[in-house]
Amino acid sequence: MKNELLDKLCEVNEVEVPAAMVEEEIDRMVNEMNQQLAYQGLSLEQYMQLLGQTINDVREGAREDAKKRVAMRILIRAVVAKEGIEATEAELEEELQKFAEQYGQSIDQVKKVMGEENLRFFAEDVKTRKAIDFMFDNAKQIEKKEEAEESK
Repeated sequence: MKNELLDKLCEVNEVEVPAAMVEEEIDRMVNEMNQQLAYQGLSLEQYMQLLGQTINDVREGAREDAKKRVAMRILIRAVVAKEGIEATEAELEEELQKFAEQYGQSIDQVKKVMGEENLRFFAEDVKTRKAIDFMFDNAKQIEKKEEAEESK
């Protein structure tokens, strides 16, 4: 349901998506693909060779999804700003605890390794999740005109 809400949000809001942000997102997506392939024992080059694609083909194939991801991120940031959504210390600690447990470390070890600058990414994750929850909790179901007429 939340994914549907986010899809609809992007659909009804026209967002100017900066080309540089799209390229950065494509870079991120290609890196993610490379990591996933590595877990399966393939390199990106092997994968492209199997499909008969070049890196440009892979990048172009990711472009529309990258635009959507960037637009979604811009819209979520707008909701965070408009609603004044913040990450509390308790929420940040909870997020760090989950991360620490996932990697078998203590929160202090995570904080030390990540450094103060990178800890802000955890706060951004918390704010993003809270914004999505806010939109979901405050969304109103609107019947399509055709469906409303059929139910009469």
